[in-house]
Amino acid sequence: MATANQLQDEKKTYQIQFDEGSAAERTLLAQSLQDYIAEVDADIDIQTTRENEEAQDFGSTLVLVLGTPVAIIVAKAIADFLHRNSGAMITISENGKVVARGLDSADASKIAEAFSKRSSLVDGRP
Repeated sequence: MATANQLQDEKKTYQIQFDEGSAAERTLLAQSLQDYIAEVDADIDIQTTRENEEAQDFGSTLVLVLGTPVAIIVAKAIADFLHRNSGAMITISENGKVVARGLDSADASKIAEAFSKRSSLVDGRP
């Protein structure tokens, strides 16, 4: 059985991609979300990566390495960000496996579920 310290130290890697818009628009949204999450908690390990290594953008995919307690804070920050950026839609992957797709500002509980889910896909699409 895992101790409280082991659970606290357990970290997962999540990728967040914006589902719609041009590459430039997705890059801008990713940079804005990265800045917003950094304002919420500057200690969160967050980076951007490019969808296409040959592209000259700064990257439109965010990569976050989170422990369980921080995941809830990040889920709320993402929901708040999507509420402020109406129309933006995201896909969340954990270690390369899609855990949630088609999430927008109306899906705050589904975003939190995606960061705590262990198996099945959370789908925000109707």
